[in-house]
Amino acid sequence: MQFKYPEILFALFLLLIPIIIHLFRLRRFQKTEFTNVAFLKKIVLQTRKSSQLKKWLTLLMRLLAFACIILAFSQPYFPSETTVSEADETLIYVDNSFSMQGKIGNSTLLEQVVKDLYESVKNETTFHWFSNDSEHLNVTAHDFKNEIANLTYSSQSLSANEVLLKADKMFSNRANTTKNLIFISDFSGMDEFPEIPDNIALKAIQVRPQNPSNIAVDTAHVIAKTGDKINLELTLSRQGETPNQVPVSIYNKDQLVAKSTLEFSDSNQVTSVFELDVTNGLEGYIEVTDAEILYDNLLYISVNKSPKINVLDIYENPVSYTKRLFDDTDFDYTASAIKSLNYAQIPQQHFIVLNDLKTIPDALTAALKAFKENGGNIVVIPHRQADMDAYNQLLNTLKLGTLSSLVQQEKRITNIVFSHPLFDNVFEQEVTNFQYPSVETYFQLASTATPVLQFEDATPFLVERDGVYLFTASLSIDNSNFINSPLIVPTMYNMGLQSLPLSALYYTIGETNEIMIPETLSENEILKIRKNQEEFIPLQQTKSTHVVLTTNDLPEKAGIYEVVRNGNVLKSLSYNYARSENVINYANPNHWEGAEVYDDIPKLLSAIYHDDTTNGLWKWFVIFAVLFLISEMLILKFLK
Repeated sequence: MQFKYPEILFALFLLLIPIIIHLFRLRRFQKTEFTNVAFLKKIVLQTRKSSQLKKWLTLLMRLLAFACIILAFSQPYFPSETTVSEADETLIYVDNSFSMQGKIGNSTLLEQVVKDLYESVKNETTFHWFSNDSEHLNVTAHDFKNEIANLTYSSQSLSANEVLLKADKMFSNRANTTKNLIFISDFSGMDEFPEIPDNIALKAIQVRPQNPSNIAVDTAHVIAKTGDKINLELTLSRQGETPNQVPVSIYNKDQLVAKSTLEFSDSNQVTSVFELDVTNGLEGYIEVTDAEILYDNLLYISVNKSPKINVLDIYENPVSYTKRLFDDTDFDYTASAIKSLNYAQIPQQHFIVLNDLKTIPDALTAALKAFKENGGNIVVIPHRQADMDAYNQLLNTLKLGTLSSLVQQEKRITNIVFSHPLFDNVFEQEVTNFQYPSVETYFQLASTATPVLQFEDATPFLVERDGVYLFTASLSIDNSNFINSPLIVPTMYNMGLQSLPLSALYYTIGETNEIMIPETLSENEILKIRKNQEEFIPLQQTKSTHVVLTTNDLPEKAGIYEVVRNGNVLKSLSYNYARSENVINYANPNHWEGAEVYDDIPKLLSAIYHDDTTNGLWKWFVIFAVLFLISEMLILKFLK
C-alpha cells in the first residue's frame, strides 16, 4: 500500500494526546465510613473493573476512528501494474506548430489537445513539459493547466530527432527510473523516425484534421519595374480538396489596390502577375481565403522608395556606354579621369568602375582597399596595355587572383553561370543559342574567384568575389563587341544595383536576413526595428555609406516593421513565417519502432497515472471511521 500524501501521516502522533490525558486523569475513589460495609466490598471492586474496561474500550474506538480519518486524508492506494512510481519521470511534448491549425470539428488540433490535457491531468501529478518554443520543469497540475491554457501557435517546429534530443536534456540523470516521454503531434512533415534511446519510454498520440486541405500564398516577387509601377508575380498552391477558384486580394495598408480570382484548373499551383502603383511606396499584404491552416493565408510585402546609388566611373579615356547604362533614376552617376580624380569622393560611393586604366596608382589601390572594407563594390576592366605589376598589386589586395600574359586570340563568350546572383530573374530559361560576343585579346587569370561569364573553353571572362568583379579582357570597342551585346545591360546594370541591395519585398522569420540601410551613423548611434510597442535592436555593422542589419529569430511575429533612427522612420520591412508547415504530409507513428501509440490523451494518461476510482482506499477508511464511532456510541449506551 502507498500514499498520495504521506506527509499527513505525521498527524498520527496526535493520537498520543488522548492517551496521555486518559492516563493522567484516572479518578480516585473516596472512602465513606459506614458501620458495616463488608458486604459491599465485592460489588465495589466489580464496579471499578467494569468502569475502567468501558473507558479503555471507548478510548480505543475513538483512537481507531481518528486514525482512519487521518489515513483517509493521506489517500492510500494499491499501485497497479501501470502506475508510475515516485522515482519515475514524465515529460510531455505538445506540438504547437502552425500545422496544428487544422480543424477537427469546431476546434483546431491544438485547441483539442489543450482541452484534453486540461481535463485529464490529475491534481496530484508533477512533471515536465515543453513545446516548440518553451520549456517548463517540475510543474504541478495546477500550474500546468494555467500554462497549457495559454499555449499559442509557434513559427518554430521541431523534428522528431530534435524532440528526443531536447527530452534527453530535460530528463534527470537518475538511474533505474522510467522516463516517460508523451509525444503529442500531428506528425506533419516528418519523413523518418529516429531511433528511440533505451532510457526513454516513448508514448505517441497523433491528432489529424478531418479535412486535410490547404490553400497558401507561397511566394511573391517583383519581375519588372517601370517608373513608379511594378509587376508583382504571385504564386499560390493548394493541397487536398479545395475550390478550383480562389479570390486573391492585395492591400496597401488597409486600402484594397488589386483583386482577382485565380483558377487552379488541373494544377495544384497557379501564378499570376499584378501591376501595382508604388509612387508612395507599398506597405501591405496579399490575402487569400482558406478555412483550414490560416497562417499562410497572408503574405506581408513592402516596397520602399529607392535611394540613389552612387556610381563613380574612373577612366583613362572617356567612354560613353557606362554613362548610358547608369544614366537612370536609380543611380547618381559621376565620371572622372584618373589624372583629375578627387580621392575624397571615393568613400561616398557605392559602386566604382575602373574603366580601361593603363595603370593603377598606389594611392588608388589603398583607397580602394579601404572602400572595399567598408562594403563598397568594384568592377575592374583592364586596358590592353595594362601595367601588370600595378594591376596584380590591386588584385592581390582584393583577393581576386593574378593576371599573367596577354593572349592574342579571338574567343567567344558562350557560357553564362545562370545560378549566379547577378542573373537572378534575368532569364526566363537558360539560353543556349544567342549571338555570342567575342574578344580579340584577353589576359590569363589564376584565381579561385567565382566565374560569372566564361569563354567557350571554360576559361574565365568575368569573375567575382565578395562584390568585386574582374573582366579578363578590355571592353574597348577595338577589342570586344561585348558592350554592344544584350549581355552588357543585365551584367553591368545589376552590378550597380547589387552594390546597394534594396530591401527585399519580404523576409522570412527564422532565416538569416541581411538588410542594407543607406545611412551614415555617428559613433554612438544605432538603428532599431519596431512595430507598435514592440522594439528590438538587430545585429548591425556600420560602414562608411550604409549600415548592414542582420536578423534571424527576431522578430517572432509576421507583419510590417519599421527601421527607425532616433525615432525617425527610415524604411519599412515585411516579415513572414516560413511556408514549411503548409505541406500536408502526415507520418504514421505506428511505423516508429519502439513507440507505444495511443488513440487519445485521456486513455494514455490513465495508463500512466494511477486511477483513484479503482485503486484508491480512502473510502474504506472513511467507512471504518464511521463504524468505530458507532461502536463507541453502542459501548457508551449498552455496556453497564
